[in-house]
Amino acid sequence: MTRASKHSPAARKIARELDLFRQEIGADTDSPVEFDQADRARIDLIMSAYDRISLLEDRISPELGTPELVKLSGEVRLCEGQAARLIREIQASLTAAVAPPKSAAVSRNSGARKAARTRWHGDKAAR
Repeated sequence: MTRASKHSPAARKIARELDLFRQEIGADTDSPVEFDQADRARIDLIMSAYDRISLLEDRISPELGTPELVKLSGEVRLCEGQAARLIREIQASLTAAVAPPKSAAVSRNSGARKAARTRWHGDKAAR
């Protein structure tokens, strides 16, 4: 994965949790699942976001005025939102990698084509 020694404890924790999720997916499907290059890049971004959050939270103190607190808390929320979005993308990527292809879409599409022909050409086209 990445060198986690330079990251905050929160960043290392989320990286461990994602790795555990990857292992659980692999154990459920009896096949090893690995992070692809895009997932590793997302993990690096998540860890950087958590590093930024910890730095911002360290700067928050009772001596700060309201405008500074609002700015810091707003930036913390933005970083948390970015990290949450990236985590969802990784989870979706891993589950899609092991999910079987959906075959129901084919029958749904043929039914939709038949309905469209009926609407445009009447009953004779639906036969």
